[in-house]
Order: sequence, then C-alpha cells, then structure tokens
Amino acid sequence: MIKIKKYIVLISALFLFASVSCNYHKKSNKIENVSENLSALQKILDVSKFKPQKVKFQHIYIDHSKGILAGPSDRFIQAEML
Repeated sequence: MIKIKKYIVLISALFLFASVSCNYHKKSNKIENVSENLSALQKILDVSKFKPQKVKFQHIYIDHSKGILAGPSDRFIQAEML
C-alpha cells in the first residue's frame, strides 16, 4: 500500500514538472513596446530634468526567469524627446 502511494506522488510530481516546462515554450520572454505617451515614459524613466513636450520611445523588456523563479531581466529604452 505504501509503495502505491509513493508511485502516485512520484507520477504527480513528474506530471507537474512536465506541464510547467511545456508552458514555458509557448510563452515569449520578450515584451516590446513603442509609444508616444509621455506619462508612460515617466513611469519608466525620470525625464523631469529635460521637460519634453513630445516623446517617442521604444521599451524592450526581456525576462530571463523562465517562469519558474524570479531571475535577472534586461531592459532597453530608446527615446526621442522634443
């Protein structure tokens, strides 16, 4: 009886890990955003020193955590301020 419970726990754990790894391949870890919204840029970057009237920016966020644990991530911001 104890052996059956161990097998059930082992099979359940393997199924859980297999489903997590399958979901990772379906998700993209890169989010790219192009915007002309000044308030959206101010949430990411302090631009109060420059006082722009118009802005166009590209924000790229790359998540390297693979959905399992929080890990390092990269951000790239390219902005044109007028």
